[in-house]
Amino acid sequence: MLTRLVNALRAQRVFVRRRKSDDLRALGILLVYLGLSTRQAEEVLRGFGGASYEAIRQWYHRAKHILIQPP
Repeated sequence: MLTRLVNALRAQRVFVRRRKSDDLRALGILLVYLGLSTRQAEEVLRGFGGASYEAIRQWYHRAKHILIQPP
């Protein structure tokens, strides 16, 4: 699932800048999608390079169209 999300993020060019890796962003997006709060996701990602909860929130809102497909 994580690999598919990373590939979709790259294919759709959701993130142009490369300040954080696509793997880290995809993990943060998935954590929020699966029910963790952005602050909880921040705690998890702290061990993988870190990101603020606000950055995770912005990532999720930019990429949620990939996860939530219309019927």
